[in-house]
Amino acid sequence: MEYLIENIPKNIPEEIDLLPPCLLHGDFRLDNMMLNQEKVIGLLDWELSTLAPPFIDLSYWALMLRFDKDWPIGGLGNKKQLMTNSGIPSEEKILEIYLNKTGLDKPKYWKFLLAFNSFRFAGILQGIAKRVIDGNNAGTNGFEVGQQTEPVAILGSQILKETF
Repeated sequence: MEYLIENIPKNIPEEIDLLPPCLLHGDFRLDNMMLNQEKVIGLLDWELSTLAPPFIDLSYWALMLRFDKDWPIGGLGNKKQLMTNSGIPSEEKILEIYLNKTGLDKPKYWKFLLAFNSFRFAGILQGIAKRVIDGNNAGTNGFEVGQQTEPVAILGSQILKETF
């Protein structure tokens, strides 16, 4: 976390604010989706929604593709685990679909967004860990979820180091 705290602010890409802001969910992951057999039919848990540059939600989703399935807040599996017949598009495919729909180009700062979302999510996880310590966590697996903070921060640090 210390590496991310120090280096994310120093490396915010200037281009990030060139595109007009859009509505984003803020916690765009499988746990907050209502699905039928074919598609997403609804999104839940909008309290983190805001206006922000494009690609924030998409990079958050892509980050979930890098989380192991057996983590307390389960990811979709790292690239080795992601099943090709799962119906869940790869990071490359979901980017391609998004770019085709929006007419935007893939940002040069894509990996920065992944690192940023790792930092943001690790902060959320640390908050859960603190609520467990304070005895006011509502969930039943808060301790395990809080333990996910370190691997998420390490992942973000690795991604940020690849970026610069």
